[in-house]
Amino acid sequence: MVKLGIIGLGKMGGYHASACNLIPSVSLIGVADPNPALWEKVKSTKVIKSKDYLEWIDLVDGVIIATPTDLHYPIAKEILSRGKHVLI
Repeated sequence: MVKLGIIGLGKMGGYHASACNLIPSVSLIGVADPNPALWEKVKSTKVIKSKDYLEWIDLVDGVIIATPTDLHYPIAKEILSRGKHVLI
């Protein structure tokens, strides 16, 4: 089982969250977005929903970064420095 998190729940983040639910070998552990209204895109009560991915980053194998483009590099750098896999 691959444990994933999603950073950014806008249009693309929502698509990725839906796709994670379709893959039996993927477990969505956490999502992070500064807008709590977007957390509603993830219906599962088992998924950690937060404004800050640091709340759940140690629980995942990798993350999908679906933030605005100017945030990709600093987030990816932080995630990679922790030895996690990244999809941007």
